[in-house]
Amino acid sequence: LVGGPGCTSYEPVGGQSPAHMLNDNTACYKDLAPWQPRTTPLYLGYLRNPPYFQMDAALQKQFTLPERIALQARIESVNATNTPSWYAGVNLNNDQPRTPSGTGWTGFGTIAPSDTPRYVFVSLKFTF
Repeated sequence: LVGGPGCTSYEPVGGQSPAHMLNDNTACYKDLAPWQPRTTPLYLGYLRNPPYFQMDAALQKQFTLPERIALQARIESVNATNTPSWYAGVNLNNDQPRTPSGTGWTGFGTIAPSDTPRYVFVSLKFTF
């Protein structure tokens, strides 16, 4: 992090969002030369990725039929709420400018949702 106007913190102005996970002013950063010692911390405790949330659900019903025959119906879902997962990590390539895309923002200081679609499984089990 290079000192200067607006370059005093890694935290973005106004708080973190998927479009601003860290201070994305590229003028605040410079690439290190080979074997140049690091002057900033490797990890920043106050910058966090968004929480990961995924809900899996299942419903089943057993129907008893005559002659000791049973039918079980089951519906299972992975990522039932279809919530986007933001665990791909922050883009730290300071050569890419921050630009809008179809799913949000791309470029330095942004975080893109990972591809975690909703899966639904339907099954019937017949026992006799």
